Amino acid sequence: MKQLGKTLALWLAITGTTVTAAAIPAKKLTITRTNRDCGGALISPETDPFGFVNLVKPASGKLVAAIVLQGATPTATYKVRLLQVPRSPPCYSNVPSTTLVTDSLGYGNTNFQQPLDPTATAAFVDLNNLADPNDDYFTTNPDNFIIRPPA
Repeated sequence: MKQLGKTLALWLAITGTTVTAAAIPAKKLTITRTNRDCGGALISPETDPFGFVNLVKPASGKLVAAIVLQGATPTATYKVRLLQVPRSPPCYSNVPSTTLVTDSLGYGNTNFQQPLDPTATAAFVDLNNLADPNDDYFTTNPDNFIIRPPA
C-alpha cells in the first residue's frame, strides 16, 4: 500500500509539473507606436508607451490578450492582430483579427484570443488604424513574450 501511495504521489507530481509548464503566466507588455515585420523585427524605432497588453498562454492551447490602448487617435477603429512568430509572408493578411475603437480621448480596450500555433516561439500584438494603416500603428515586442525557445 505504501508503494502505491508513493507511485501515485510521484505520478501526481509529474502530471502537475507538466500541466504547469504548459501555461505561461500573464505578462504585461508595453504598447509602443512601432512598426514591425512578420517576424517581429523593428521597422521603426520604439516610442514612449501608448498602453499595454496583458498576454497569457493558458494550458488550454490558446493565446489570450487583454489590450488597453491609451492616447491614440481619437474615435478611430484599429485592426488588432495577435501574431505568433515565426511567420511566413504574407503574414498580416491571413491572421485572425478583431477591432478596437477609441473614444474621444484616444482610449480603447478589447480582449482577443486565438489558438496557439504549435510552431510558434513568440507572440506580439499589432494594431493598425483602419483609416490610416501605414502611418498609425502600434505593436508590442515579441522578445517580451517567449512561448518556447527557438529550435
